[in-house]
Amino acid sequence: YNIGDIHVFYLPVYQTAAVLAGVAVAGWGSSSHTRSAIAGLVLLALAVSAVVRAPAARESALASIPHAPEGLWQSAFAVAPQDAIVLSNDRNEIVPMWYHQYAESQRPDLLGLFPLISTEPEYSHIGALATDALQTGRPVCLVKEMPGLEVGFQPAPSAPPLQCLAGLWTAPEPQREQRLADDVLLLGYDAPAEPLTAGETFLVSLYWQAVAPLAAPYSTYVHVLDGDGAPVWTGSDHRPGGDYLPAPLWLPGQVIRDEHVLTVPADAAPGEYRLLVGMYEYPSLMGHGDAIVLGSVEVAPAGR
Repeated sequence: YNIGDIHVFYLPVYQTAAVLAGVAVAGWGSSSHTRSAIAGLVLLALAVSAVVRAPAARESALASIPHAPEGLWQSAFAVAPQDAIVLSNDRNEIVPMWYHQYAESQRPDLLGLFPLISTEPEYSHIGALATDALQTGRPVCLVKEMPGLEVGFQPAPSAPPLQCLAGLWTAPEPQREQRLADDVLLLGYDAPAEPLTAGETFLVSLYWQAVAPLAAPYSTYVHVLDGDGAPVWTGSDHRPGGDYLPAPLWLPGQVIRDEHVLTVPADAAPGEYRLLVGMYEYPSLMGHGDAIVLGSVEVAPAGR
């Protein structure tokens, strides 16, 4: 068990130590009946105190337990695919599932897992765990939405509260591999092939691949350049993967699909514009590797 807060498992040890301490107190000093009686009374008082306080302590402990997972699992059991592996980043969400399975025989076909339940690398974080679970061929679902994981995994049809995964992303075709830095490649991108119009919103998807562990949770950007190479418009900057799958957690060889949404300004001049992409560390704004100029997007004349 690789979780830090395991003090509850030591309660039997504490109880045994208390009994041994009581025996030691009972035998302390003189063996006279008086001292033995005093020691016995002390132990009896402690025992009575523990018994008296136990119900209040139990009620306090029960009151502190979050009951949201109870409703969560009743909803999840109703929509979970047969034999699914259900993942969470929080063991407090999975343990109630185990209770329902083993104590109430509900949905025994499901397997609930969370990171750090084992020391193996595939249990190191939720992204690694999901990658390993997908190799089993069983349906894989997240017990809740985890913003950022979508950069590493294709979504599958699912019903709330579950978010199911269809598989890993694959490199686009044709593949236009370019090296941004020693530890990361740009495998390719998707951008609009048809001319855009003023005011139109469009999507640029970048496909990254780590070739070695990345050192920082880098932000990525897509900026728009005019014919002279000068930046125009408002670009797109963000940190792909969010809190659940930031760059340091990208597995070497894994394809990361990084989506950027841009908008053509209402007063944009018609013509061709090039896309500049790269990475940097925030908040220092220090660039990571060399920026890459991609292909172009076209803005059509008004009224076309």
